[in-house]
Amino acid sequence: MKKTLFYFRLAAQGLKKNYRLTLPWLLAASGMTLMFYLVAFLSDSDMLTVIRGGDTVRVLLALGRGVISVFSVIFLFYTHAFLIRRRMREFGLYNVLGMRKIGLARVLLWETLMLAGLSLLIGLGLGIAVSRAAELLMGHLLHAEEITAFSPIHLPAVTMTAILFLIIFALIYIRSLMTLGKSTAVDLLKTEAVGERPPKANWSLALIGSLLLIAAYAIALTITDPLQAVVYFFGDVILVVIATYILFVAGSVALCRGLMLNKRYYYQPRHFISVSSMAFRMKRNGAGLASICILCTMVLVMLSSTLCLNIGMRENQMVLYPRQEDVSLSWDIGHGWDEEAIASTRELIVEEAKKAGTGLKQVSGGRVAELYGTLARGVFTPSDLVFNAQSHQLSVVSLQEYNAITGKNERLNPDEALYMTRNTSWREKKLAVENVGEWTLRFVDDLLPLHSAAASLLPVITLVVPDANGLLATLKAAYPELSPWGYCSWFYVFDTELDEAGQIALRQAIRDRFVEEIRASAASDGSFSYSFTSAAANLSDFYSLYGGLLYLGVLLSVVFLAATVLIIYYKQLSEGFEDRERFSIMRKVGMTRDMIRQSVNAQVLTVFFAPLVMAGLHMCFAFPLIRRMLMAFGLANAGLLALVTGACFLLFGALYLFVYRATSHLYYQIVSDS
Repeated sequence: MKKTLFYFRLAAQGLKKNYRLTLPWLLAASGMTLMFYLVAFLSDSDMLTVIRGGDTVRVLLALGRGVISVFSVIFLFYTHAFLIRRRMREFGLYNVLGMRKIGLARVLLWETLMLAGLSLLIGLGLGIAVSRAAELLMGHLLHAEEITAFSPIHLPAVTMTAILFLIIFALIYIRSLMTLGKSTAVDLLKTEAVGERPPKANWSLALIGSLLLIAAYAIALTITDPLQAVVYFFGDVILVVIATYILFVAGSVALCRGLMLNKRYYYQPRHFISVSSMAFRMKRNGAGLASICILCTMVLVMLSSTLCLNIGMRENQMVLYPRQEDVSLSWDIGHGWDEEAIASTRELIVEEAKKAGTGLKQVSGGRVAELYGTLARGVFTPSDLVFNAQSHQLSVVSLQEYNAITGKNERLNPDEALYMTRNTSWREKKLAVENVGEWTLRFVDDLLPLHSAAASLLPVITLVVPDANGLLATLKAAYPELSPWGYCSWFYVFDTELDEAGQIALRQAIRDRFVEEIRASAASDGSFSYSFTSAAANLSDFYSLYGGLLYLGVLLSVVFLAATVLIIYYKQLSEGFEDRERFSIMRKVGMTRDMIRQSVNAQVLTVFFAPLVMAGLHMCFAFPLIRRMLMAFGLANAGLLALVTGACFLLFGALYLFVYRATSHLYYQIVSDS
């Protein structure tokens, strides 16, 4: 019992004496616990079962829960290395004084148990305390009309959180034991004095990193459609992460070597010690700076994209749903349009609108043939729907339908066509459909209210031809197996004088009557599909998707931001302790405190803002890729995205500057206190 209390006191005294190291890490672990509990609690909230789109938010939060759990393992392991490195000298002293390694292991066990207990107590306590506010905030973002009864403690979330972080602390303890076990007493005493050997400038590795980064940037700049952006995004992110780490490790060493070759710069009191000390530990610094850069980029990407989606929500809805009500009927392209079903449906819509006490406004309707295939060198080849760089959707509209929709009176020769595009910057003077025909093109910028084109992730070319029926007849002759490759659709869109509740009720009445009276005859051969969409009804889906993304983006940004600050803090703290002896020697040979401050500023400014600058560079080159991805969600406003991204970068830069001033002051205090 006495031995147990003895080890307990040693552990408590060690944590208290090293509060500069242990307190920030304890707060970080508590913060990770808090965030994981909140996401676990919200993903199982009863509110999500009663609001429209709640299942979407539940999936997003479950994804966030996985991200936070994986990041917590990596981050707590990484930052604990700073803490344990500082403690090893103390353990070495205990070992020299006669304490065996089994005793040191018991001290480590008590420290781990105390840190685990405190972090769970603080994290879960705060999580339970603020969970109601978090649920209300989520309900506000999702535009939930009412919040269900609140349970102050969610036992499944508490259990899940406790199990995860107890496993993390157990793994940290095992890693600490392994470090302790393979070290002698002399190694432990000299832990702080042992730095990494100053690596040579590895130009070949720096070249590889540069080529990887150039490749990643090239991918981001050359992708032209939203579908490709979604497919290539994560691969591009992996390339950027690898290139960033290589460049910060190899490139930073090359920078120091270059500065040391510049005698006018290097042989100055304020530069000499800072550059030499950076070169001595640059391999580890490079990895830390790369981690900071990646975290900064992740925060900027998540905040800017999710904020932009929410700010532009109404605009996105207008793009995807230009009218209040959208009705569409589709048949396999081999079947063609069922004119009887079209006429009956149009009549049904007018009758139900009269029953609802409203007329129809901004009415637009028409027939469009939708073909899937590949486009290469101006030739479109019909094929099964696949997703690759050449996949396109070709929407064919007759000139008569186009003039009726737009109110124009365009005229075309048999070999001429008008065209407009979506999700692509494709511009050509000629287009051919293989084995069918070729047209001389004239681009128009009319936005036809074709819901299928607006909602498509593929690049869409809408072709206005003099005779759509003749084109389809030629297609059927050239491609007897054409049916799986496209659809003949009829759309009918309109506005009403009804409020949102009335619009939703009208949509349901039209759909119910259609299913009862028309669907059976229209779908006699199984080649038929239909859609009845109300913009008001789908607005809640926008709220759930965009609000859920914003909520998750903010939570993850807070986690990554806290990680960034802590890594910066530990970087400055550990380097301060390692540089203190060097600065002590320089003071003995005449270096004043002012000269020390100048040297500190020279060292910190040389490398501290490199991650922020690199993160800004990543954002600039990632901007086109992010823009294409947001187009998949209906957002095509590049100006809004640029404005939101710039504002996020400026705000983040201001916070980064504040952290810089605080940590550089801490570094100066440590190195001058000798």
